[in-house]
Amino acid sequence: MRIPNYLKRGLIIVFVLFAFYFSRQYIIHLIVTFYEDYSIDGLISEVIGGITTSVIIFIFYIILTPIIEISPKILRYDDGKYRLKIYNSSLFAAYEVRAIFTKVTPIKANNGKRNVEVNDIPTTIAYLEYLPSMYNLESRKNGNTFAIVYTIEEGEDIFSVLSDKKDSSYYRLTISCKNGFTGLRKIKTENYTYKTSVIDKKEFASGATFKRI
Repeated sequence: MRIPNYLKRGLIIVFVLFAFYFSRQYIIHLIVTFYEDYSIDGLISEVIGGITTSVIIFIFYIILTPIIEISPKILRYDDGKYRLKIYNSSLFAAYEVRAIFTKVTPIKANNGKRNVEVNDIPTTIAYLEYLPSMYNLESRKNGNTFAIVYTIEEGEDIFSVLSDKKDSSYYRLTISCKNGFTGLRKIKTENYTYKTSVIDKKEFASGATFKRI
C-alpha cells in the first residue's frame, strides 16, 4: 500500500510533537542535575525556548514545502500512448512546475566502472506556471485542475524496454516546483524500473487519485 506524502508528513509532525512533549521534563532534569544549582532557571527557560522554536520552525517547513504526488505506474491508453499523472496535495498552490521524463541507461566505462547515460524524452506539458492545491474549491469545480496528466511523445516503446531483461534501462519522472506562499522549492522523482510499471488499456480516474478505470 502506497502512503501519500501528506500523510507521511502528518505522522512526522505528530511524532516530533510527542517526542518534544515527553522529553522536555527529562531535559530540564538533566540540566538541573548537571549544574546542581536551581538558580539557573533562566538558562533552562532559554534552552527550552530555543528547542520549542526549532520544533515550530521544523513543523512549518514540513507543512509549507510543496507536496507533489506522482503516479507509481505508467498507463498505456487505448490510443497506444503512454501517460503519467501528478497532483498537488499540499495546502498551497505550486508554481514553476517543471516535468522532466528521462530514460536512464547504465553503461560500462573504459575503466570497468559503470556510468549512467540520461536521455530526455519530451512530454506534452514540460512547464506549468501554476498548479492549484487539491483543497482549492474553485479548482475542483473547474474539473480538478490540480491534477495533470502528461503524455509521453510517440516513438518511445516503454513497455518493450522494461520487458527486455538484457536492457538495464529504466525511466524516471522528475518534478520540480516551489511553494506559492513561501517560495520553498521541492524536487520529487519517481523511477519506473520493471515491466509491471506499465499498465495496459487503462486510464487515470479524475481527481486526487491514481486509480485506474
